[in-house]
Amino acid sequence: MSFSNIEFPRARIAREHGVLVVSQWTAQDFYPPPNTYLIRIKGANPTGINEFVELKYEDEYVKILKLDFDDMDEARSKHDRIMTEADAVAIVDFFKEVKPLVTEAAPALFMVHCQGGISRSSAVAVGYAYYRGSKELDAAIYAAKCFIPNRKVFSLIKAEVDRRLS
Repeated sequence: MSFSNIEFPRARIAREHGVLVVSQWTAQDFYPPPNTYLIRIKGANPTGINEFVELKYEDEYVKILKLDFDDMDEARSKHDRIMTEADAVAIVDFFKEVKPLVTEAAPALFMVHCQGGISRSSAVAVGYAYYRGSKELDAAIYAAKCFIPNRKVFSLIKAEVDRRLS
């Protein structure tokens, strides 16, 4: 897979682990390789954009999950949308569809974007690493200085994965 238009270390993580974490602006123009699954996260943000940007190649994705929650740990006003347990259930259900397809013989790309590709999306990627049991992917995400995984997002995903394993 080629990630020539994706900056390092995002491209390295995608090549080595099959997980690409980007901003909505990168996702907008990204031409996905075959067998690419996408999670899109929108929510209130400083730019005032509350809708998903249009993807030029939306039909090229195998499946897309769209979520709507803000990048915060707790609501500060009645208009804030924080991630819910239902969102975590939807995300882990999505992971179940992607995991069996990630093999050397049939590589898949799991892609996730939020507004900036820094907090919510990287937390979902860390949740995916936890789901897969990949300490290497987890370490790669935390080592990359461009990611600051949202703790609330990861904790809800982790709780859902643990619930299913018990």
